[in-house]
Amino acid sequence: MNIDDLTIGEAREISSLVGQQKTGAGAYPVEIGKNYLFQGVTHYWTGCVARITGSYAVLADAAWIASTGRFAECIATGKVDECEPVGNVYVNMDACNDIIPWLHALPRELK
Repeated sequence: MNIDDLTIGEAREISSLVGQQKTGAGAYPVEIGKNYLFQGVTHYWTGCVARITGSYAVLADAAWIASTGRFAECIATGKVDECEPVGNVYVNMDACNDIIPWLHALPRELK
């Protein structure tokens, strides 16, 4: 079989078997308007998901968390060791290792 000889219908059938990566709202395990802690390539981000654009979550009131301190304590209490509030940021959801609901006020103090 030569791929150049496929009909449109055959190509569509193959495409449906392979599947496609889903992006945008509903593609990721986050809800608009909720706070999360994202573990990415350069440590952590906290923020409120304002919208999903393609594979990016737009976070409002975001902060880069350089150090969580004791991780279990951070998740339980919302206390972080090092924080750099940055405002709004785009987080690549495909590069996130973990996404954890943040049940506390977002960190806003530079430390």
